[in-house]
Amino acid sequence: MAANSRYIPEKRMHWLSRSTTIHGDSFNNSTISEDSGRGMSGRFDIRQRIAHLYRKQLYTDVMFVIQCGIEPKPVFYAHKAILAAGSKHFAEMLFGSEDNLPKTTEPVKKLQINNVSPEAFRNVIEFLYTDDMYFDNEPLVIETLLTAKKFEIQPLIDRCESHLEEIELCNSTVCSLLQIATEHKIDALKNRCLSFIQENTGDVIKAEDFMKSPLSTVRTICKLQSLNLASEIELITAAFKWAEHQNTSSKRAAVEPVLRCLRFLVLEAKDFSNLLNQYPDIFTSHEALQIMMYLSNPGKGIDKLPSWCNKGTNRCSYVKPPVPSVSPVDTKIPPGQKKLEIALKPFSPQNFLSSLNCNLEIRCNCGRFQLIGLTLLFQEPIMKRSHIDTLTITVVVKPTNFRYKEILKITDSKEVQFTFQKGILFSQGQVASIQAAAENAEFYYFLQFDEKHLPQVDPRFTCSLGSSAKESKLFFIYEVFYVELPFRRPPSRR
Repeated sequence: MAANSRYIPEKRMHWLSRSTTIHGDSFNNSTISEDSGRGMSGRFDIRQRIAHLYRKQLYTDVMFVIQCGIEPKPVFYAHKAILAAGSKHFAEMLFGSEDNLPKTTEPVKKLQINNVSPEAFRNVIEFLYTDDMYFDNEPLVIETLLTAKKFEIQPLIDRCESHLEEIELCNSTVCSLLQIATEHKIDALKNRCLSFIQENTGDVIKAEDFMKSPLSTVRTICKLQSLNLASEIELITAAFKWAEHQNTSSKRAAVEPVLRCLRFLVLEAKDFSNLLNQYPDIFTSHEALQIMMYLSNPGKGIDKLPSWCNKGTNRCSYVKPPVPSVSPVDTKIPPGQKKLEIALKPFSPQNFLSSLNCNLEIRCNCGRFQLIGLTLLFQEPIMKRSHIDTLTITVVVKPTNFRYKEILKITDSKEVQFTFQKGILFSQGQVASIQAAAENAEFYYFLQFDEKHLPQVDPRFTCSLGSSAKESKLFFIYEVFYVELPFRRPPSRR
């Protein structure tokens, strides 16, 4: 490629090598004492940090002596790398000609960093150089936060903590996040996770994430004083199913530490009887008899119950969250509205997936636009019992703090179209990241991204796609509707 030629991507749409999640930036400024020599790393703005280096004459590595007939000769201390980065003349003066510039200066000090992941350390270094940071996944946010605390970089700590406050919790990951937040004492995230679990208990304890959780997380959930469940039997059954996934000598051994957290005494006698038939190896015959006698004659024999038996009252109250249903597509497109189409094709063979996350990033190369809505497309056959209980659409506009979220419910529909309830604007240099997460899907097949037959894409956009089904490239965002907006002109001066 010629040195002066401008690179133009061959494709305006491509599949990401890995699924990425884009989050809105949200952070607080941080101030430090002007007298703090080492405190410069705590400054938020890179310009301020570099200025602080110069004003305090910290860590300089070159001295300039000015020959101007003045005695004593004026002396200036500076930093080679900063001068070379800003001036070709300084670069040649300090490091030689441009053709022979070394990648690093000599001597290079070698330091060993322990107990830090390379991804998190890279984030720390890049933040100090650029004041910018992006995260691919939630665990990396946690790792970066811990590393930022280790190196006392308060602005990055603020950025990570703010990011954790913005994380969209979902049934499929909340238990893992609760475990991380508990282990690393991130109280704000822990409290958010616990509140989410209390509001969505039924779906959380059915998720695979719960079944893979460690004992400490399961006990924490089972100790909650308020649960969104119709009956305690749902939590008990989930705990027993969790025990089946544990590598222990018996189900009883696995569930033993959890028994004290479960409230068997609020059950109906018939529910407990069914539980005994379904899980005969959990209770001893004596324990089963004691609990059954109490449930058959409430208030009697309480002193004869097993020592581990929790005597707490009913904590379950089921409230179904309101989820709007979406009607099949209306193929009429309003005048002046344009659409960005994703190439999809049938994919087989495949089994039914219970969940699928899709990401679509639209980078605006020029102009100003408003996103209007989406069309979602699924693979036939569609059955009467096909449904997606929770489909969460999240739109984030980078680098702004704008975030839009909508939750839908889809039933028996091959093609679904809806409009956003809020204006979503983005313009040159900004990225609109659309994330669609389908959870609790039943009897739905998904289509595959067709990279060989890409439709014509507006040249003012560059698009990237990704999904949780990375290998098969399954996708269900089919069309994005948008309108072009005129640029706002500043008021003329008179």
